[in-house]
Amino acid sequence: MRKKVLVPLLITLFIIIYLTNYYPIRKEEVSDVQMWVRHDMDINSTTETEEINRVIDILNNFEWQDDALKNEKENDYAFWISKAPHEERLVNCDLWIEDNSILLMDVRSRKHVVSERKDMMELVSILESLTD
Repeated sequence: MRKKVLVPLLITLFIIIYLTNYYPIRKEEVSDVQMWVRHDMDINSTTETEEINRVIDILNNFEWQDDALKNEKENDYAFWISKAPHEERLVNCDLWIEDNSILLMDVRSRKHVVSERKDMMELVSILESLTD
């Protein structure tokens, strides 16, 4: 009887933990972190907490799609957030700027967002400011 209850309970618990730990990222996870941005082979970084938290807010507002999209073109930006350059990345995204839209893909989960929303332009603006 215990196994009949325990197995579904553990599965449910695992699903809840997984869903709550993947976007949105909690801001408490980003204390003492650094964000790196790659654009045109240059890599720049920031430890500015306000900028990093704004990027996380923007990512949390998107409705991520489960299927991965293929883009043959080299990404325009890549950015990631982690505690150190070679530690596990809390965020790891590629971004492509197209004529009428912007594609953002999470490298870890392969989820994506295609958007023309103001938030996406704000994200691009933050990335551009870090690569100037």
